[in-house]
Amino acid sequence: MTVKVISRTAGAAAATLALVTVAGAARPALAGRPAGAAPPAPARSGPEGAVTRQIYPGIPMVPAGARPRQALAGAAGQLTAGVQATVRSTNWSGYAVSRRKTTFRFVQAAFLVPHVRCGASAGSRRAYSSHWVGLDGFSDPTVEQDGIEADCRETRPRYYAWYEMYPKSETPVSLKIKGGDSVSAAVTYSRSSRKFTLKIADSTSGRHFSIARRCGTCRRATAEVISEAPATISSRGRTVVLPLADYRVARFANIAIAESGGSGGGLSSGRWNITKILQVSAANQATLVAWPSPIRADAFDNYWSGR
Repeated sequence: MTVKVISRTAGAAAATLALVTVAGAARPALAGRPAGAAPPAPARSGPEGAVTRQIYPGIPMVPAGARPRQALAGAAGQLTAGVQATVRSTNWSGYAVSRRKTTFRFVQAAFLVPHVRCGASAGSRRAYSSHWVGLDGFSDPTVEQDGIEADCRETRPRYYAWYEMYPKSETPVSLKIKGGDSVSAAVTYSRSSRKFTLKIADSTSGRHFSIARRCGTCRRATAEVISEAPATISSRGRTVVLPLADYRVARFANIAIAESGGSGGGLSSGRWNITKILQVSAANQATLVAWPSPIRADAFDNYWSGR
């Protein structure tokens, strides 16, 4: 395993962006997570008897209405390049791209770490939000991802960067993050080394993080730019979506994606099909919780309704 935290002088390309995420209810249990990948947070009470010893900022997309994941896999493989579809999820909001018989090797985006409004976060003493880029997770059970979490503990915000090779545990990284920082995140797969390199750069502080990890079962079938409702495991073994922090709007920009064959482009490239993901409440799927704007020049805004 290779880990680097390096000081830089010039800022990496990063654009203005805020953050997002979503609320929900219980979901199918998370896959087992090996011990030792990340130190657990102190135990505390949560919804449905949850003991939030570990917060999971990124898991595969949970389709609304219990739509089988096989159906999503079929849609990801069969849609014609350039076609845009819309799906609903109880934990993701943003965009995913896919193409039949295509694997992806690179995804990146830039954003501004939000100043979360903790006093207004769903009336909860603790609220959470996660914003990331990654490969997989839309139509399969693995995700290779990195990004930022912005949480509320009582009335105080808490920010940190992380990476995750789901179903392995999330790992916070030694990169100090503050609200308002200009950040970029990227995930790259190397065919020669058969490793994923996950990078997070904070151009405000001039520091960045990089780690290389292997995954023998990751298919790289999709690429995503996502805001997510973090989850935990309840005492009953159920996956529980945690209360959502008030981020107002998240603006992703400078989005770039590349296929393993070498072709690259932005989020709206005609080389692949695009899926818009609307986040809805798990308790009432008629309630829209977060949604992305139309794509403009490889950027989009993600809006949180606060409901």
